[in-house]
Amino acid sequence: MYKHAVANGYAAVGASQNDDFSVTHKLVTSADGLGQFKNSKYVFSDAYDAFADIKKALRESRKVIFIGLPCQVAALRKLFRDDSLLLVDLVCHGTTPLSYLRQHIGMLSRQAGSQNACRFATRPMTLASTL
Repeated sequence: MYKHAVANGYAAVGASQNDDFSVTHKLVTSADGLGQFKNSKYVFSDAYDAFADIKKALRESRKVIFIGLPCQVAALRKLFRDDSLLLVDLVCHGTTPLSYLRQHIGMLSRQAGSQNACRFATRPMTLASTL
């Protein structure tokens, strides 16, 4: 969905995992930046700064696609009543606090050595997953 939107002039906003395992929503304007939005994150994503980026993009007459949690989409829907903003909400089963993830990573690090990367729900790329 992101690739199609960016190819058609949209800025894309999605969840990106940071080096400290926190997750923030970020705005990108080219396909080169879309890789950071891949994979599940399983912790709440901070979209606060992205809201300002979205506001700026809409004021510049840019189209924007935002993919996030239903509560984030609801907030954006209330803030911006703009046909140039495409909102996509994901199914939410509740999010885990970042502190729980960090505690679990700390336990795994003590058991197996240092941990500097964390990826969820990764799978080998198949023809079906590229369609």
